[in-house]
Amino acid sequence: MKVWVIFTVILVHEALQNVFGQPGKAKRPKEPAENKIKPAIKKLKPKVTKLKESTEPITKVQSIMTQVMDKGRFQKPPTMLTMSAGQSMELRCKGEKITWNYPEYLDTFKDTRLSIKQLERYGQLILTNSSAADTGEFSCWAQLCDSRGCKKDESKTGTTYIFFTDKGELFVPSPNYFEIVYMHPDKPAIIPCRVTTSSAKVTLHREFPAEEIKADGTDISYDVKKGFIYQHPISNQSGVVYCRAEARGAPQISIKYQLLYVEV
Repeated sequence: MKVWVIFTVILVHEALQNVFGQPGKAKRPKEPAENKIKPAIKKLKPKVTKLKESTEPITKVQSIMTQVMDKGRFQKPPTMLTMSAGQSMELRCKGEKITWNYPEYLDTFKDTRLSIKQLERYGQLILTNSSAADTGEFSCWAQLCDSRGCKKDESKTGTTYIFFTDKGELFVPSPNYFEIVYMHPDKPAIIPCRVTTSSAKVTLHREFPAEEIKADGTDISYDVKKGFIYQHPISNQSGVVYCRAEARGAPQISIKYQLLYVEV
């Protein structure tokens, strides 16, 4: 009897398990960090700063100079122009009121070879029987005038540097045989040994002790329109110097220059 009761209990237990199913497995508790929302990483586009266009008007320079050629032809003169000594030259600048600038030599002796006129529509400059001494810059500009007076119109100008070549004069002639050049430590000093042809090879020399002074292009440089330039003069550069030029023939020597250093 006892065996039958035990067997009945086992059958009832198995039946109940089939009805209600197996006990569920305990779920693993989530870690605190797993409940956090991961931040999304956004790719930021680089900002491009646009430059504002300037509203200020840009002054456009207009060249108003022309050179009168033979047979009524005209041309805009280049920055540097070469002519033979003895030739005549005519320049014109467009405008009702024109001012001219030219080598000082032409003003020194009230040279009658130079003629300047103001015509209705342009200014005219004529130079006859030119010489090596006339080598230099010729420029013009229009004048802006009102009830208060006149001023230079920076937008209407013209400039050309003219070499009047002469085989006998490689250097632009000077009325003096000796010149003094004052050297200041706070500004460049210029030794004005200009030449009459742009192709001339020019060197600078010290008289005593006799030696060539090298132009390195930095401390000492040569400008064909000005001469030798000492950018930062110093006291030991004082003394007597001269220039030597050579172009297709025998070299020529300039006048002498006494360099005097002046303390500030």
